[in-house]
Amino acid sequence: MKKKSLFLVLLAIALTTSALALTGSSIAQKSTDKDKEKATVSAPSGLKQAPADLDKDDRQTAPQAQQAPASPQDQDVPVHVVYDQMFRHIKELNKKADDEARQGKDGEHFRTLYKRLARLDDHQSQVLDKISRDVDREIEPLNKKAVEIIRSIREQHPNGKLAQGELPPAPPAELRFLSDQRREVILRAREELHASIGDEAFQRFDDFVKERIKPGIRRLTNPPAQP
Repeated sequence: MKKKSLFLVLLAIALTTSALALTGSSIAQKSTDKDKEKATVSAPSGLKQAPADLDKDDRQTAPQAQQAPASPQDQDVPVHVVYDQMFRHIKELNKKADDEARQGKDGEHFRTLYKRLARLDDHQSQVLDKISRDVDREIEPLNKKAVEIIRSIREQHPNGKLAQGELPPAPPAELRFLSDQRREVILRAREELHASIGDEAFQRFDDFVKERIKPGIRRLTNPPAQP
């Protein structure tokens, strides 16, 4: 019988409730106009644009149009997974903006990316940023607990592989519970955003999320077994 890498098993466990992953991409953005430095921040595929193109009205040329058509399964992405990716991306953008500020650079273009892309006003942008930070504070302890669980499983297999004939460990019930809690946090934040900016603005923003972020999410396929 073939051995399987424990790393792949643990990855499957960590994503067991959603079995979804984000296809990698990046946003290349200028740090300053003077030195023309560029910084790269990971991002959903639909947001992969240079800053000079962000405010153009003909944004239908966005890169997701060049992607291979999504399968019906790929299109059936739970809303909490899509918003989770968005909140995590906003966190990364804010972190990059803070890093730029500490270096004496202007990183505001990172912090205001969603404001410009989604055409948010000042109030709507502030609300989105606050909710994103609240989500991060609630989710971080859940992530730490999940890491501890996965680490304990890994410690049972120091060589990183399952023994010949050994079955992959069943996903711990606690890990599924943490995943459920994470989903509740995301959905509650989405509803808070809706209540805070109103029906019309939220519908417009939700359409933006579906059109620009959701297409960059794909279902994981099972990796081939390793000899």
